[in-house]
Amino acid sequence: MILIVDLFAHMKVHVETPGLLTNSDYSRFLIEWHNGHVKVKRNGTVLIEWQDPSPFGISHYGARTAWGAQGHWRVRQGTSPGTKAF
Repeated sequence: MILIVDLFAHMKVHVETPGLLTNSDYSRFLIEWHNGHVKVKRNGTVLIEWQDPSPFGISHYGARTAWGAQGHWRVRQGTSPGTKAF
């Protein structure tokens, strides 16, 4: 499952993603944002997106493994402002 939440952990949008990850391979994701429009992509396909009706500047972002699962994350700066690769 992929979630987009606000500062207070209120869920804004979510999508079920069964089979998206495996225990043996890293997967690459791209997170983009511009003027309150947030997208999460994998292999060029948009997995989830949301338009914030009251956009503000993003100063922090996060990625996590949840619900008792284990995971390893590698994060790098994207090639353009408002882009992060995971």
